[in-house]
Amino acid sequence: MTGASTDPTIESFEKPLSGAAKLGLIVSAALAILLFYLFAAGAIVLLLLLLAGEFVGAAVLVRFGMTRLLTPFIERHSGLLLLFVRSFWLRKGVEVRVPVAEADAPALFVLLRQLSKRIEVAAPRQVVIEMSTGAWVQLGGIRRGAKATTLGLGYDLLAWRELAPSPPRLPP
Repeated sequence: MTGASTDPTIESFEKPLSGAAKLGLIVSAALAILLFYLFAAGAIVLLLLLLAGEFVGAAVLVRFGMTRLLTPFIERHSGLLLLFVRSFWLRKGVEVRVPVAEADAPALFVLLRQLSKRIEVAAPRQVVIEMSTGAWVQLGGIRRGAKATTLGLGYDLLAWRELAPSPPRLPP
């Protein structure tokens, strides 16, 4: 048992992060990204050194016709090197999104304005619907609300909204 209340009349909302908590989150995320790049760069250097040694060994074994002893290792290590090199490039997937105008879903935009006022953030400037599960927020800038903020809603959330007996209420 987690100790969380299952009573639907008791509604609790999380508060925005404090300044120190935001700074800690930013520093830890930056540190995680830096550690990934350091690990990947170190692995690339080590694999290049290993492959260079294997090629030298293969050049020596050519004299005796025994290169087949090293070719499986060269293939494995070159595949691993390619994997690390490709990890630096992020591929953008196909985005299938339908923008939602306020005229199309006025209740949704009222709920979004109430929620953004409650948690003290700017309301999203664009709302889109995707054929996926869940929801996401895309911030366009380092500062909160500095550029266009996009809210993505999965179709499953809208289907739930249609099946729900009553709309969710925010406490005053």
